[in-house]
Amino acid sequence: FVMESTKQLLSRFSREKLLNAPKMTDYKKLWTLRFYDLSAPYLFLVNPTYVPLVECRMAQLSVRYGLCKESAFGLFGYAQCLIQIYQDLDGAHRWTKMARLVLERFNATNMFPKLTCLQYSFVNVWVEPFQATIETMDQCSQDALKIGNVEFAYYSAQFLCIEMALTGSHLEIVERKCVTVSSNMALWKQLHAFMGHLSTHLMILKLGSIDKNPFDIPGVSIKDEDQLLEQSVDRRKTLAQAIYFNRMFVAFYLQQYVYAAEMAEQYKLQRAMIMRFEDIHHSFYEALIGFQLARSPSIDTKKWLDIAEQHVATFRGWIKHSKWNFENKLLLLEAELCLLKGATESSEEKYKAAIESARRHKFVHEEGVAWELLSSYWKKCGKVKEERECKKAAFDCYEKWGAKALLDRLRT
Repeated sequence: FVMESTKQLLSRFSREKLLNAPKMTDYKKLWTLRFYDLSAPYLFLVNPTYVPLVECRMAQLSVRYGLCKESAFGLFGYAQCLIQIYQDLDGAHRWTKMARLVLERFNATNMFPKLTCLQYSFVNVWVEPFQATIETMDQCSQDALKIGNVEFAYYSAQFLCIEMALTGSHLEIVERKCVTVSSNMALWKQLHAFMGHLSTHLMILKLGSIDKNPFDIPGVSIKDEDQLLEQSVDRRKTLAQAIYFNRMFVAFYLQQYVYAAEMAEQYKLQRAMIMRFEDIHHSFYEALIGFQLARSPSIDTKKWLDIAEQHVATFRGWIKHSKWNFENKLLLLEAELCLLKGATESSEEKYKAAIESARRHKFVHEEGVAWELLSSYWKKCGKVKEERECKKAAFDCYEKWGAKALLDRLRT
């Protein structure tokens, strides 16, 4: 109801009306918006489900009582809801631009890094190449720190590390970035972002076979990820979700599919209304896990095939907004689906197309996955030479990614 009423109100709010809308003068309403704006980041950590409701309320107050600089974040929250509820990515992009216009109108330059962080974390990732946002987020973190917004400086840095890891940046480079970010977060006492960052750092260390303990930082009382998870469950859903995602990601690449499936399920149990960058990758990897489990006679084949097919349908919708980000993923999922349904000729074509697309769009780790799956396909066909060639190609991709744990697995 809140979302629908907000949509009706804002449908009459054009760009011209936005630029000419009266300023908010009601003192109580001004402080109400400021309270909502300040509380939203903490609400996101504890229970993200309520964040869109708060931000839609901010947008409604802005339409009814006039604009202030905090109105920008109400409009941005509305943009997030358009993605989650209506899958309206174009509308979300438009309203994010409107939010920036509000900040420009009030000359609120000190709020630009915060909006940029939110924009590139939740909206632009759906329409712009993933890799293109890395430099922006790095600059955003620096800009936020320059104006004293330490909180969003390290939210930006945390997202930067996640994005680098999930889009194929060399893991040793990502790990060095993680070390710098961890040290600075600890120094500035940014514990909210810091806890999730530790789990991301651990994921990178595991894949890179780097012998280091990310929890070994002065002043940090938590000593391992299990303890971190204990503190997050029922109190910090966002942190629990991050831990389950990272565990699923590592388990998939180590081919521990049953455990990866358990972690994927746990991730969904923590999911809130706000669509996250990790949701894209969760859909991709859970689909691949589903196809693997659907082939096992001891697993509920129909359940996992249904889950995988639902994700395939999702990617068919997403690819309309970004061929760069989603083409290779969709092709690989379709290859697996064709193989499972016996259309082997189509499957082979789609594997090769997925490999080419991943290479063209610079997702070296996903190119490695596609080579591995094609290798498995040739093995089932009894073509030993082709199987070995594909396995070697996968090895080369993982080596470029810096995933030494996967090289060890392929050598055995």
